[in-house]
Amino acid sequence: MSDRRRAVILSAFLFLVLGSFVTACASLSRWQTFYSAGEKYRLAGEYKLAEKVFNDALTEATMFGGAGEQIGKTYFSLAELYRSQGRTDEAEKAVRQAIDRFVTSEDVSAEHAHALLLLADLCYSKKQLREAEGYYAKGIAMLSKFPSDKDFAMALSVSLSQHGAVLGDLRMFKEADGEFKRSLAVTKSLPIREFKLLQGKILSRYAATETGAGHFEEAERLFKQALYHEEIYWCPADPNVARVMADYENMLRKAGRTKEADHLKLRREKISASVKENPLGLDPEGKDVSKYYCPGIDGPAAVAR
Repeated sequence: MSDRRRAVILSAFLFLVLGSFVTACASLSRWQTFYSAGEKYRLAGEYKLAEKVFNDALTEATMFGGAGEQIGKTYFSLAELYRSQGRTDEAEKAVRQAIDRFVTSEDVSAEHAHALLLLADLCYSKKQLREAEGYYAKGIAMLSKFPSDKDFAMALSVSLSQHGAVLGDLRMFKEADGEFKRSLAVTKSLPIREFKLLQGKILSRYAATETGAGHFEEAERLFKQALYHEEIYWCPADPNVARVMADYENMLRKAGRTKEADHLKLRREKISASVKENPLGLDPEGKDVSKYYCPGIDGPAAVAR
């Protein structure tokens, strides 16, 4: 083969390589554009638009070689989207695809940890306890490797308490106790607002697990603390308080303290009757919560006295 022919072939080869590189870069840029837009629509509740744009992002990611991280992130966002709509089967399928992609990526990412924890949540909602326990353990171990800023600490604390609840359902009470204590310890590193938001919910979940173990004295102590935090953070007549009361009432009945359980039930029913407009789970900070207060219901932490 002549030198001239070799040069022509080499030039053609380099042109193809350069063209592929430019195409891949353009697709990566378009993936980022679609992915960012999808996240914006998802967070704004524009679910149909978000789903379409995320699927466009998947198409672009596949065009530049099917990179594990980009496709994994997109499937994870789709899973979050589906869960928000109650489409749990589709959410589970998408999050498993995300995890498969993250596994092929060389880097350990925070999204991989969150995907494992999302899959754990979905398995737990279906009462697949063994699977849920395994995914919580893996996700928590991975999440613990990242710097503990506020968002990571909140996610870690919630996941630890969820893991504790699963372990309790599996009758692994010693291990559950350890996870709840870790969860409460993590909340202490949070700013005061986030600390107050999580503390009551974690204590209530911990108390319910202690009820399952038959440790009624410890469960009552935790329920009283949970009520105190929920009443202070929200208000005495908030549905979040009523939910703690329902679990507390269940504990009292299991302990054979029917009269006290009946009294607590009356207080809980007064909350349900009086709360007309308070959206469940919304942060009341900055809002006038006086209209949610029931004059006939005792003030904050009445049960704890």
